[in-house]
Amino acid sequence: MDKIAIIITLVAAMLASPTVSSADGPQHNRRNAKEVKSAARRDTGQGITNVAITQPARQLYGEWNMFLLQGREISTAQRAYIYLDFNAHKVYGSNGCNDLNATFTLNDDKISFDNFVTTERSCTGQTSERDIMKVLRDVKKYNVTRQGRIEYMHLMNAKGKVMMVLRRQNLDFLNGAWRVKAINGNALSRGNARLVIDVDQNTIHGNSGCNIINGIITIDPSKDFAIEFEDLQSDSSPCPDIDMESNLLLALECAETARPDGKNEVVFYDNENNEVLRLEHIHLR
Repeated sequence: MDKIAIIITLVAAMLASPTVSSADGPQHNRRNAKEVKSAARRDTGQGITNVAITQPARQLYGEWNMFLLQGREISTAQRAYIYLDFNAHKVYGSNGCNDLNATFTLNDDKISFDNFVTTERSCTGQTSERDIMKVLRDVKKYNVTRQGRIEYMHLMNAKGKVMMVLRRQNLDFLNGAWRVKAINGNALSRGNARLVIDVDQNTIHGNSGCNIINGIITIDPSKDFAIEFEDLQSDSSPCPDIDMESNLLLALECAETARPDGKNEVVFYDNENNEVLRLEHIHLR
């Protein structure tokens, strides 16, 4: 995705561009919507729409979790996923047991995987790695749908039957520069605290209004909108707003999920779904 360099309190970060979407063919929509709706119970409940893939190298690049195999949820000893690298046209990932590498070819709505190489570890799972590999070798077509901020890639055989559904959630809405608006539901009287979040680089930087803050981001792809801030560090210089900084750091440590609230704000929640932090987007000119 395209990024713009920004500097806030001597901290560099990146901004992301939105994903393009529009309607696609009705036949695929009916089939894929029915399949996803029956299994995606944890999702937002919003309607399912088709995604027009106009820039596949940008829209499809990256990691996709294996979600459904022939209509059933995938259950493996380890996380099963593929990573599409459009620079090298290579596939990396895991079949839930062994690491896999392959090449892929993509043209319009057609996709195929070839030249598979896997490790040879022995492990067990409810979903057979052999079944996963067979389906990947049979894939010829694809399309993408979205429910809320979660995207699904439907992998089909030559006859157009959906054999596997890949799933990824879009946390790009967190990318950018933010003003800390409230902590634990309490609005800040002074709006000096700024944060810059970069989901792609898994980093958070900013200024608490007292000290420079740095940390890393961990995203759990098995949970919806799950995010954690770890290894948070500050300059620890004494200043009048040190209590506010302590509350901000504690709120970040307690955050477990994030969701947008309107166009300009995001809210972070703890494990009991209590609001711990509210940020307001800073628009760059």
